[in-house]
Amino acid sequence: TIVFNVAPLAGDLAVDGVVDVADLVELSHYWLRPGSSRHNDYWERADASRDGRVDLQDFARLAANWRTSQD
Repeated sequence: TIVFNVAPLAGDLAVDGVVDVADLVELSHYWLRPGSSRHNDYWERADASRDGRVDLQDFARLAANWRTSQD
């Protein structure tokens, strides 16, 4: 279990403080993969909507913060 002092930005899957191509690579690794759950941390948080699948809803959350950084 990973505990964050501050929650990462939606879409910051690489947890590096910025939503960029590294996060898109992470999302693509789980793209359309079913079976996300609490037990696998919703596919490393790629399933942001927590609906059991990494899909367009999750991509939209990443895209909403594209090139946003957390300072």
